[in-house]
Amino acid sequence: MYSKNSSISEREKNHFFLKLEKIQKKLASRIKIQPLGFIPRFIAGIDVSYSGDNYGYAVIVVMEWKTFKIVEIKSVKSKVLFPYVPGFLSFREIPLILKCFFKLNLKPELIFVDGQGIAHPRKMGLATHLGVLLNIPTLGCAKKPLIKCKMPENKKGAIYPIFLEKEVVGYALRTKQGVKPVFVSPGHLISLEESVEFTLQAVTKYRIPEPLRIAHQLSLKAKNFVKNGCFLRYM
Repeated sequence: MYSKNSSISEREKNHFFLKLEKIQKKLASRIKIQPLGFIPRFIAGIDVSYSGDNYGYAVIVVMEWKTFKIVEIKSVKSKVLFPYVPGFLSFREIPLILKCFFKLNLKPELIFVDGQGIAHPRKMGLATHLGVLLNIPTLGCAKKPLIKCKMPENKKGAIYPIFLEKEVVGYALRTKQGVKPVFVSPGHLISLEESVEFTLQAVTKYRIPEPLRIAHQLSLKAKNFVKNGCFLRYM
């Protein structure tokens, strides 16, 4: 497995990432950006936190849509062998997320992912990669863009399109006045417009949609519990 500290040549490294790009392009042929067609009963938020010893802590929190009542939480701690490389986040996080997802008793009908959907140079951000593998509707809501774009005006609900070769693949979205925007794009089996709508409807008092905010809090808590010699066993 490639790591930043591995003693491979630049040529071998380039060959390795070309292989990963081919995988992404092959998976991209399976993407379906289309209307969701129903109101989900259960949604989920996914987040992964990391410790300095190369361990990842993935958390999935399943909630009722609209009330955001938590109905199930699962977590996984696992060694992470792949480094953070922009454009290839899914190869780092998908293994942990899938382990976590398959522990669920209740499968969500829409997953919020802390990462890109199709607003990605090869349209294969973390949300899209996950959605295609699971064949479940996903949307990406990232804190930073992977594709450069202009910022929306400073009011709640303001958007500015993210373009990839003249195609709109997502939106910079201002969820609150006076805060930084988030960068929303469909992952799989949901439309551009619905991705923005669901994100806005999932925002309460904070900039980040509630499923992702709670998942992030819990992933940090899982990491901190491990530091103190225990793990979140109830998850």
